[in-house]
Amino acid sequence: MRRSAKIRKGTIDSSSSSKSYNNENKVFIYKNLMNIIKIIGIVMTIIFAIIMWRRSNAIIQDLVNVDHNMLKDVIFGDKPYLFYCNKDNNYHTSSSSSSSNIPTAFTELNKIKGSSMGFAVLNCSQILPSGKNLYERFKLKQEIKPVIFGTAPWIKPALQVTPSSLKDMTSLRKFVDINMSPKPIDVSNDKDFNKYCEFQKNYVYDDKLITDTCIIILRGHRYDNDYSDNDV
Repeated sequence: MRRSAKIRKGTIDSSSSSKSYNNENKVFIYKNLMNIIKIIGIVMTIIFAIIMWRRSNAIIQDLVNVDHNMLKDVIFGDKPYLFYCNKDNNYHTSSSSSSSNIPTAFTELNKIKGSSMGFAVLNCSQILPSGKNLYERFKLKQEIKPVIFGTAPWIKPALQVTPSSLKDMTSLRKFVDINMSPKPIDVSNDKDFNKYCEFQKNYVYDDKLITDTCIIILRGHRYDNDYSDNDV
């Protein structure tokens, strides 16, 4: 009888320790689960903040009939731009009814690339100080509809989007990526070197000022025709 009692006591002790172990596991799992939820929440907050930041920088500017100096600064500035020639001279980006006039491909691409380049609506019939309008100034073909063109410091003077690239956002994006991306210029002599780097325009007298950077990549052979074996 005594042996039987001892066995029952041992069984009770093992079952209680098992319950304690299970409770500890549940607490451990719960804490880990809460930490994972917190981490997911932080990641989602960061992603949401990035999306909102991109959207805030992806605004289509209303440059219809703006001042000539402002128009010049945008078109010939340091930032690449994609412009849509709007027929409605009373266009305003804040108007939902007028916003429908903008091609869907233009607005969709703005959401993707609006943080890296500018998007704006122009009145291309606007007369410039030269007496020409924007169509004439940049030789834009009005028969291609809609009229969309791009400018960048490395594109002179402007580049109109071709009809095949106006089908949808994907084709328009491909056109921009291929034709509006910075490309290296092949320089073969000192004249071209000075022309493209524009040293005369970027010259400064103050040592604290920094001019625009001209990056040069040299490629060649170990020796050229100006050297003979005796000179080496």
